[in-house]
Amino acid sequence: MDPILIYAPVKTGRIRYVFRLVFEDILKVPHKLTTDLEEFLSSDLPKFMYGDEAHSDDLFFKSSGLLFTRGIERVDLDPFDFDGSKAFFPVYAENSALPFDVFASIFYLVSRYEEYLPFVKDMHGRFTAHLSISAKLHILNKPMVNIWALKVKEVLELKYPSLVFPKRLYKFVPTYDIDSAYAYSQKGLVRSVGGYLLSLRDLQWSDIAQRTRVLLGREKDSFNTFDLQIQYQKEYKLKPVYFFLFAHYGQYDKNINIRNSRFRFLVK
Repeated sequence: MDPILIYAPVKTGRIRYVFRLVFEDILKVPHKLTTDLEEFLSSDLPKFMYGDEAHSDDLFFKSSGLLFTRGIERVDLDPFDFDGSKAFFPVYAENSALPFDVFASIFYLVSRYEEYLPFVKDMHGRFTAHLSISAKLHILNKPMVNIWALKVKEVLELKYPSLVFPKRLYKFVPTYDIDSAYAYSQKGLVRSVGGYLLSLRDLQWSDIAQRTRVLLGREKDSFNTFDLQIQYQKEYKLKPVYFFLFAHYGQYDKNINIRNSRFRFLVK
């Protein structure tokens, strides 16, 4: 398959990264990046220019400048409504294929650019989702990078009708993050007694009763849903990925001891 030829005045790390992501990883087509304008102008390949200005009447995506810079600094996103959703980095050029710098927008999100700027940390020192521009624009639950990549695909198909993009097949891979395999069982004597004392201090009588039923074997541990998970995996032929917490016991890490025989059997 012939590559898509892309002209940019400079090859920066950001440009290499985002074009590889969009074309190789998402759209599944080869691409070639060049800074040789003569090579670009004389080529018969499907092609487009990316930069501050167009040098011909070929397809052109105007840049906002972000991908030609280095370092981290505050940038003006200037979000606006576009195609039923939102877009960043508007560009004001009639010959631009899109009214915004789609590649800078993609880079901004996938690099989590805003998390490298000063922000108010949570109790664990983390950047929380509600601080993000995606949350503020109510697009946090939308696959914006893929949506924008498909918009690039539409533009290219319109310009080059013979250009064929491979059809991507949907694949569901369930993942499970097991920070604590059991709510009450397999905790050992010290942690179980400590759990009772904490519940007693907070007058959590239902918690005390439930813990007792579980430890006496009269009720299934509420976290123990592994049989149901396996049932669904067999029924729908799924290949899950499990993440078990193996860290030492601490203030925030409170999983079952990895030397516990039942826990080891569960992991296996």
